[in-house]
This record gives sequence, C-alpha cells and structure tokens, in this order.
Amino acid sequence: MAIETTNNIAVIGLTITLTERIRNQSQNGIGLIPADPTSYILTNQLGATHYLKIQRNRNPHEPYTATVEVPELIEAGEKKEWLVNLKVTEDIAPGDYELKDVRSIITESNEVSAIISNSLKVKVVK
Repeated sequence: MAIETTNNIAVIGLTITLTERIRNQSQNGIGLIPADPTSYILTNQLGATHYLKIQRNRNPHEPYTATVEVPELIEAGEKKEWLVNLKVTEDIAPGDYELKDVRSIITESNEVSAIISNSLKVKVVK
C-alpha cells in the first residue's frame, strides 16, 4: 500500500487529502478491510501519536443512513486508487510528523494480515 499527498503541510483545523494505492500481487483475491479510527497514524520525533479522522464527503442536507462496511474485493493483479480526506484536529501540536496508514486485508481462507503504507513527512502548522 502506498500513500502520497500533493502538499506536505497540514493546517490545524483543516483537512489533508491523501491518495492511496494498493496492488494485489498475489494469485488470489483479497479483501481490504475498511479504515477504522486508528488507521491513519501521525507520529512526531518524540513518539507522540495522533490518529487522524476520516472526513466524509456527505451532503449535510441528506438524511444519514447507516451502512455496514465490508471488505473491498481486490482481484489478483488488480490495482486500486482512492482519495481520503483526513481532519487535522486542534489537539495536534505544530511540528514535524510522519504519517502512515495501517490497514488489514483478509484472504479467501479468512486469514487477516496487517499492511502498512510508506511513511510521509508532514509539517503541521497553525
């Protein structure tokens, strides 16, 4: 799994947009388990950790409908790409950080494995 951003500056109170990519290099299909509140990890040089929250793009005037999120199937050899907006909350101090995405995949035989993206250097500012 790989992540990138066009801007490595994150402003407190705003969102940062990541492009995420995954390629299934196995011979079998896998399921990418949906992100959870601990998937996007921001860590500074002292080891302080913050979890960035996904900012969903939803029309606020439409009624909210709860859905059950299931793993997204990724066929053998398939590559997927998507954008994720992450909120940089007020409790994060300005400074230099590394951002990673930690997710899980599930195989056809129901084995679950963690996958970790590359690290991005991010500067958090007010």
